[in-house]
Amino acid sequence: MIGQLYSFDVYDTLITRRTATPEGIFALMQKRLTESETYADYPKLLLQNFYLIRIESEKVARNTYISGDVYDITLSQIYECIRLSAELSEEQIKRLMQLEIETELENSIPIIENIKKVRVLKEKEERVVLISNMYLGTDVIRRILAGMDTVFENITIYVSGDLGRTKGTGTLYQYVREKENVEFSNWYHFGDNRILDVEIPNRLGIRAEHFHKTELYEWERGLLKGRENSPQLQIMLGLSKRVHEELEVTFPYQVGSGYSAEILLPYVLWVLRKSIEKGIQKLYFIARDGYILKKMSDILICRYNFPIETSYLYGSRRAWRLPSIKPEKFELKTFFKWHYPGQIYSYQRIAEILGLTIEELKLFLPFVREDIELSKPLVQEIIGILEEQQEQLADFISRKYEQQKNEAPIIRDLLFPLGRAGTEQNPETCTAKITFATRPIMRKSPYAGMYFNGQGRPINIDGYSNTLPASMGGNKTPFVDEEYLYGEAESDWVVDYHKGLLDGSIVPEFKDAPSRLRRITIKEAAKIQTFPEDYIFCGNKGKIYTQIGNAVPCKMAEAVARAVIAYLDTEMEEV
Repeated sequence: MIGQLYSFDVYDTLITRRTATPEGIFALMQKRLTESETYADYPKLLLQNFYLIRIESEKVARNTYISGDVYDITLSQIYECIRLSAELSEEQIKRLMQLEIETELENSIPIIENIKKVRVLKEKEERVVLISNMYLGTDVIRRILAGMDTVFENITIYVSGDLGRTKGTGTLYQYVREKENVEFSNWYHFGDNRILDVEIPNRLGIRAEHFHKTELYEWERGLLKGRENSPQLQIMLGLSKRVHEELEVTFPYQVGSGYSAEILLPYVLWVLRKSIEKGIQKLYFIARDGYILKKMSDILICRYNFPIETSYLYGSRRAWRLPSIKPEKFELKTFFKWHYPGQIYSYQRIAEILGLTIEELKLFLPFVREDIELSKPLVQEIIGILEEQQEQLADFISRKYEQQKNEAPIIRDLLFPLGRAGTEQNPETCTAKITFATRPIMRKSPYAGMYFNGQGRPINIDGYSNTLPASMGGNKTPFVDEEYLYGEAESDWVVDYHKGLLDGSIVPEFKDAPSRLRRITIKEAAKIQTFPEDYIFCGNKGKIYTQIGNAVPCKMAEAVARAVIAYLDTEMEEV
């Protein structure tokens, strides 16, 4: 007897499939069979039900061909059963078999950690064989494995289907023992099946190690149940399974890291690429549903160096829904579903949902009475009446919100009328120098990052301003390009400087910035923060800058206050 032997199981030990289950391969085949004109000559019943037919044919083949000393079947025998039941030609069966082999090749992926073990053993010149309970032939399995790693090109493979012997009966291990001339006590086996790869070889005296393959979570199995023939679900849950960690994690983490990510990631990537194609420079994500999408976008932007920025907008669903109503796209029944119609008991509530007053609601429901409680059937009837008028209703709501819009001015529109810094109309300048950072922190936007010393950032005068920093004053005061502001330069100097840093044509060094860059004045800062023109500030210049930066923008505070007042008025009316 020759010395030590190492054997490895193949499927779910060295390789696995992209699908959630092994039968997922048949779901992928069914998709191709029903979508490709290549298979138009096959019975439609076979094409549309191939997933189930392939599974049942394997069962029939096992009942037909396993007998006596033959313990397993081949792929050819499975397809012979399909040929007989579907009355196919030999040529048609060959094409189906070839499709299964191609689908296996395309959807097999390596289990790297175990392939490394094989490679290490071979580098030590140890004797290694592969043992597989499988209907696929040895040649097909070798093609799949060799596509993963060249180490498998010359390793002996024992396949149950080809030999008619199986692990479960112990006959395959007995056959390998004879062929490899090895004692069971000198044999070490590694595989994923606790019975076939551990218990049975242990009974024979083979030392076996169990590989804990990744399984679907319970909720994933529930999701797949009854939908096993869905190719999309098979692929998605197959990917989800592969990202599972051995550590116990929370249910939200499982869903987020697996199934949800597979849906959202391609969508976010598509949105980013489409936005860049259209020249969009900034994407806004709305609270709260947009939070995860923004996080994913930021990671993708960083990874792929996409020239686009993101921002997160806070706001309730109610705040976004009403202003988004357009007559041509409004579906009243769906709109009311979002607001839990089962919890509507009054006309006042209906008016609130539509953003109308009771008097405005009466334009569409003349019979409105505020002193009655609405039953559920009556609510449904009222929604039906409104649905008949939904186009007129949507037009009314849309025009109402259009009248309330007050477009914010860009920075240029705010600062230009004040005149140049240091003039009588725009005095109280900040004299803190603007100097270049020798080690700039780069960002995609010229107005982000740290290209200058101090915390004062450049302001984009062609855009809307962020809230000014609370620490404003001295070199923490933002600055603008005055020549560009007053039309004396074709482009913002900061944009050109940022471009030079990115392409390497400018080497950063410590020195003063050109005089056209200057800090904003107190008057300009107050204007940006929407203070009234006649507002009087107290204290020295530094203190005033800090007061302005530390303030909530006045117009924003006014909008919040008006919304609170309107809400309280409604509550008081109901009381």
